[in-house]
Amino acid sequence: MELLFIFTDDQLIGKYNVLKDPLIERQGLLPLIRTVYEEGQTINFTCDWDGNDIPTINLKGSNHVSIQATMFPIHNPAGELTNVINNWIDVTDHKKAEKEILKLNRDLEQKVKTRILDLKNALKDATKANNAKSNFLAGMSHELLTPLNAIIGFPGILENQHFGKLNKKQINYVNDILESGKHLLSLINDILDLSKVEAGKMVLKPEFLNINDLVENSLLMIREKALKHGIELQFTGDEKLTAAKIYADEQKLKQVLYNLNSNAVKFTRDGGKISLSTHYILNYGELKESFKILVNNEQDAFPAVVICVKGTGSGVPFELTQNIFEKFFQASQGYSDKTPGTGLGIPLTKKFVQMHKGKIWVESEGKDKNSRFFVFLPVKIQEKSTRG
Repeated sequence: MELLFIFTDDQLIGKYNVLKDPLIERQGLLPLIRTVYEEGQTINFTCDWDGNDIPTINLKGSNHVSIQATMFPIHNPAGELTNVINNWIDVTDHKKAEKEILKLNRDLEQKVKTRILDLKNALKDATKANNAKSNFLAGMSHELLTPLNAIIGFPGILENQHFGKLNKKQINYVNDILESGKHLLSLINDILDLSKVEAGKMVLKPEFLNINDLVENSLLMIREKALKHGIELQFTGDEKLTAAKIYADEQKLKQVLYNLNSNAVKFTRDGGKISLSTHYILNYGELKESFKILVNNEQDAFPAVVICVKGTGSGVPFELTQNIFEKFFQASQGYSDKTPGTGLGIPLTKKFVQMHKGKIWVESEGKDKNSRFFVFLPVKIQEKSTRG
């Protein structure tokens, strides 16, 4: 206690009696503490304590602390109580950290509620409705509520935890809260982003970036899911793009790649392979013949970068390739045993590509065969400076 509260034994001996401590009494701990003296039991408890509130000690400047206490009796050979040892540990910092975690979680919950309200307002502004939207909203309600339950439920567990360091299980709970919140916000953001694009309120924020690095790093976002299903990931970058930078919106392209990669995991059979590659196209003549019917021979369309996302295994069924870019269309239903999406990722991907004046299409060899997504982006190239 001398180190914990920064006062000496002389200030305590004969002046402090835990059974007469008003702070202990106000916190209802006296009946528990009496069991140490009357029944010889070892006890544990937590409480708030401040030497300034103990008149007999008359301390000045003693800080208010939260303590975790253990009291255990010492008996002589005859079984008589001779001493009671108090082991008090300062857990003030832990309590503050715990409160901060709960505060951050409440803030996250409020942000989710705000985004849900934004979603409702965005839906009110819709002028047309169709059956696809109705089906989407019905399914989306479940997608929103499931992670929201986790966000609201797990703080209760945190709030009732015992003091001390978080164990592995408690850390997992915190991670579950954060992951559920991220998932829910991602779903809502997709809806709001799509609404903004269609309303013409979404703007690009282009900058020079290395497309090879961006595409290769995008695989990190799906690595865990791929490992879970035994899917191999591979990237092959065009050497002509290694030292060059393209002018594009980095965040939008990251979302394009994440959506395409996630879709590839969904349609690639367990044990299959997902390959990403980049290709620098200087002019129309360098395009594959199959691409020329999709890309117009216009001067402002070149140079360009083509990104290919290829999946092996179950593949995208050929009959679905014409519908996969439609809003709310869920191609995985009946064709994949993995978690179905919301039908927004690929349509939103197409919108972001079109904002870059690019094109996106899919080639499929049919069900249970390979499929490939291609993204064609007209770009402005910044070559790496050669000046020393």
